[in-house]
Amino acid sequence: MKSIKFLLNQKWAKDFFSKKINQYFPKKQLIDCEIEPLKIYLNYKSVVIKYRLELLDEEKNISEKNIIGKAEKSGGKSNILVDYSTTKFLQEQGLNDIVPNPLEYLPLFNLYLYEFVPGYFLQELSVKHKEQEFLDKIPAVIKGLKRIHEVKVQRKNKIIIRDRKQEEKQWRHDLKLIRQYYPIVFDKTLLWIQKCRLLEEKYRKYFDIKFYEITHGDFYSRNILISVGKIKLIDFSNSSFYDPLNDIGNFLINTELMFEYDFPKNYRRLMKKLKDIFFQNYFSKPITEEQKFKINYFILTNLIRIIAFAAMSEKGKKMPNQSNIVMDKLIGFGEEKCKNL
Repeated sequence: MKSIKFLLNQKWAKDFFSKKINQYFPKKQLIDCEIEPLKIYLNYKSVVIKYRLELLDEEKNISEKNIIGKAEKSGGKSNILVDYSTTKFLQEQGLNDIVPNPLEYLPLFNLYLYEFVPGYFLQELSVKHKEQEFLDKIPAVIKGLKRIHEVKVQRKNKIIIRDRKQEEKQWRHDLKLIRQYYPIVFDKTLLWIQKCRLLEEKYRKYFDIKFYEITHGDFYSRNILISVGKIKLIDFSNSSFYDPLNDIGNFLINTELMFEYDFPKNYRRLMKKLKDIFFQNYFSKPITEEQKFKINYFILTNLIRIIAFAAMSEKGKKMPNQSNIVMDKLIGFGEEKCKNL
């Protein structure tokens, strides 16, 4: 695998897209290519790049197309490949109106190219304190999510099945990050994970594979775009065949954390409204106690992952054994969510 820094090379990009442009956009020729790095993680462990392409058609009309490139150093399962293959699969199932247009996956760079989607993230409505507009978008968001969950998956589709073994692997990874970067909350987090294990064992029938559907895997407002008034769902790098209520739990806890920051005085009222809208639009019948339990379970498991990621992200702001306001808030949420189970 070549260094992903190569993807930022102007000469390489122009040569590459000159050869590929007719495959991506028939009857077009490349005039010029500009490169804009959007994100560079951990010294080029992964990158997100925008390629601005100036194109010429057969009638000498000039137009512009933007392509997003996502690449990461490969090590085991490639989330980049999962993102490409899932998006491609959903497009083939007729969901091209709610997912980006996947162009190609290049194993040499572990690179996924897709057509840029103009618009803004759902998150921006919360940041700009447009809470009612945020809530008004939720029915359309749920409609898109349900369409994904309703796609029929066959064994030949090779969608990753997220089983208990993978869940345990994820928890070990979360605990490793917490022990390394914020050890003062390790014991508490371990107790929550142990509670989740016991509950999953006790209510095994609730977590049966018969409930599984194709899931987004990281469903929250930064992966939901509003494009020309329509909903687009992006970043399927954590997609798998799993319980669809996990997507709901993930969305609810991420939104609650966001609302608590953006609307500290009335975020609980907003969350009640959000849940009412979400459940009324997602479930065809009144939500059952079993469904409530599972959503609360997935709220906690997703919060644990958020805490692990935050521990790593906040590592430079405080010494490992010192308090941190971000982590303290997350732990407070964890204690509250644990009581709900």
